[in-house]
Amino acid sequence: MAGEKVIAPYLIDVELCRRCMKCLNLGCPGIVRIDHKVVSNPGACHGCGLCAEVCPVHAITKVNDE
Repeated sequence: MAGEKVIAPYLIDVELCRRCMKCLNLGCPGIVRIDHKVVSNPGACHGCGLCAEVCPVHAITKVNDE
């Protein structure tokens, strides 16, 4: 929609992820578990960044929003 700000989602690097489930345990709809992997759901991400803050291995990063 015109004038609506697009939020850049956060994505999970599945190679770095140790599957500690800290991000998943937040209950955020932007993080899901599929086939024993924790992955992001960019369409459901609100862009708050809390998942990236709790990740001990920094496997979650914000998509470039330039």
